[in-house]
Amino acid sequence: MPVFKGKLLVIDDEDFVRDSVVGYLEDSLYEVLEADNGETGLSMFREHKPELVLCDLRMPRMDGLQVLKTVMEESPETPFIVVSGAGVMTDVVEALRLGASDYLVKPLADMAVLEHSVRRNLERLRLLNENRAYRHELEDTNRRLQETLDLLEMDLQAGRKIQQMMLPEQQLKLGGFNYCHHIIPSHYMSGDFVDYFELAQDKTLFYIADVSGHGVSSAIVSMQIRDFISRIPDNSDQLTGVQEPTPSQILKGLNKHLLNIGLERHATLFMGIICEDTNRMQYCCAAHFPTPIVFTEKDGEALPTDGMPVGMFQEIELTDRSMSLDSLSGIFLCSDGVLEILEDADLAQKEAGLLDLIVKGNNTIDKLFAALELNIVQEVPDDITLLTINREA
Repeated sequence: MPVFKGKLLVIDDEDFVRDSVVGYLEDSLYEVLEADNGETGLSMFREHKPELVLCDLRMPRMDGLQVLKTVMEESPETPFIVVSGAGVMTDVVEALRLGASDYLVKPLADMAVLEHSVRRNLERLRLLNENRAYRHELEDTNRRLQETLDLLEMDLQAGRKIQQMMLPEQQLKLGGFNYCHHIIPSHYMSGDFVDYFELAQDKTLFYIADVSGHGVSSAIVSMQIRDFISRIPDNSDQLTGVQEPTPSQILKGLNKHLLNIGLERHATLFMGIICEDTNRMQYCCAAHFPTPIVFTEKDGEALPTDGMPVGMFQEIELTDRSMSLDSLSGIFLCSDGVLEILEDADLAQKEAGLLDLIVKGNNTIDKLFAALELNIVQEVPDDITLLTINREA
């Protein structure tokens, strides 16, 4: 059974011409329908939906222009080839204006020209249909993508809410100090985290953490850090191997925990434990930068920088230090995202500028927001976290 190249409709009132055209096109493996007048041709067009129409312009009762106009109204993409005598070119011009895709002049001496026109118009129709199908597929893909993005955005918003719920109260009084924090994420979820809570009856633990990378994966690690450290009061033996762990022992236990879960993210932290009875702070820095600033009413200094990040190496070196809080007014901690928005030329100048801000009295969240102009920042290149610890007046 032959495979036809396409379904055609030939409309011509001259039997000889119509038979010649139909016979030639059938020999060329086209499925050909034929009609001897315009009315019959329109009826067959509506019933059989041919891919192309070849129509004589000059016919009685309904001429080719009327057939063309009706076909274009009902199926404007159907190729329509008009056949005209050499002396009626004004009709050809009108046919082209109405939407005809090509025209041939009688007599059709060379049938190869006819076949070429048919083949070219069918190919154009095929490309048009392919483009339409591709456009519909693209629109469908874009619609599904947008739906996926909308779902992802909803998931990210839910994740952000969960992360925010895991943060401590934004302002909290613990052991004679007022703790206050603010986090500005560069993405939906932040890799920065802070926490502060009562470790024992006379001790308060606080820390700031900055996880490598950005986005969801970093936020997951930050929540793992929070989960591990929050279990220290009730599970210190299991998590660190000692009953009353120091900051360095807690951070070493956290290091093993992050390596075991294998999320391939590391973090820098600063952790302090304030003891009310002794009025001292024991602290440890795990490569956190910039290091905290401790300040009095008139002066301030950055604490020593040392230690190694957690979650990167099996064995890490960390040092516990201790300092008196007798003359201390407060402590300021931040993530390195703060340095990104400072305009100084190098890190040393940025650190010096930050210290100068604190010494000049910008040691609360509200004052720091104003001094750093964070209230007018639209987008930040990195997560920004601020933590202030001020002695209660």
